[in-house]
Amino acid sequence: MTVITAETRSKLVRAEVVLPVGSLDDSEHPGIAHYLEHVVYEGPGRSLHPKLQHLYTRGIQGGASTSSCATAYWVVGLARDATEMVPAILSISFTDELDCSSMDAERGVILQEQRENATQNLFGLWARRNLFAHMPSFQHFPVGTPESIRDMRAEELHAFYQEWYEPGVALLVVAGGVDHEKMVELALAHTKTSHRNKVVPPRTPFPPLIDKFTYRKEDATPSVAFYSHLPTEWRIRRCVFLANDLLIESVYGLLRQDLRNERGIAYAIRTALDPWPYSFLNNAVPVAQEHFAYVEEAYRRAISRVIAGDYPEKLLERVRVTEIIDHNTDDELSNNGWTNRLGNRWVAGQLDDHDVVNFYESVARDEIAAAATSLLDYGRVHIVTG
Repeated sequence: MTVITAETRSKLVRAEVVLPVGSLDDSEHPGIAHYLEHVVYEGPGRSLHPKLQHLYTRGIQGGASTSSCATAYWVVGLARDATEMVPAILSISFTDELDCSSMDAERGVILQEQRENATQNLFGLWARRNLFAHMPSFQHFPVGTPESIRDMRAEELHAFYQEWYEPGVALLVVAGGVDHEKMVELALAHTKTSHRNKVVPPRTPFPPLIDKFTYRKEDATPSVAFYSHLPTEWRIRRCVFLANDLLIESVYGLLRQDLRNERGIAYAIRTALDPWPYSFLNNAVPVAQEHFAYVEEAYRRAISRVIAGDYPEKLLERVRVTEIIDHNTDDELSNNGWTNRLGNRWVAGQLDDHDVVNFYESVARDEIAAAATSLLDYGRVHIVTG
């Protein structure tokens, strides 16, 4: 088991067990990783797992989640209780015999979760089915489908558990007022050594199809959304982030200047980075439909200016410093932020340390320009009413 700690001197501790298995591994049973997460965390009690009961009066909080490529079990409490919290979450995650007694009762809960996902995130489901039409495992949310949830059987959960719930491929990440050596000691004491030597091959990102799509919804806010693949190499990816900042920065950004300050047709540009496992950058411009064509022209024109180095030095200095500030802000993450960040980086195989501040202070215009060329290869989504 890998053990990572972030010693924040907090009076609280968050401990999380992360397994490198998620809906991408569901195979012929959509939603099985998520269903198993419910059964493992709920245990036979279906309220608070019996192995957490003794910590209930101490304010313990806990939970679990399943994403495309990871399953996590976590507890939060006072640092003084860490030596009891960590063994508890380890013993929940790794047990001699999986107890599926709550499986049938939990089925209705999971079906309701599926219904809520399907109705509350219609665009997310549409994006999975269109941008990732080449990926069968992306055609549904991690929760699965109504049919797969109704058909799930205990023997399938047992087999999946035996295949994936292996301490040797798991991560224990603990943030707060903790001692690293003590956490390693607890991990060794409360997990059994396995001789199966399971190996999980590193995943490669799953970029979306680069194409043109139209999404229609009666109450949608008309928008043009551009998305581009993100490179996997750290330095090039950071250069792409800087290039994008030059487009959308809140005062002098090239695209913002054009669409808001000069043309007066847009209020804001919204950016989302989805580096793992989907690997794309998304810029969305809410704007009236009659301006869609102009926005597309302006987007390509602004990228071309970045490639040509046609932007003021004060804009480059602004985005350099903004990125440094954001990085330093990240260093002041909460315990929750640290476990999420370290867990995600571990799953993605991106735990290498980099001198981020030095990179932002020294990166040259020509390196940013070279990375910005990848932004020209973009897909777009027209979000329209109707």
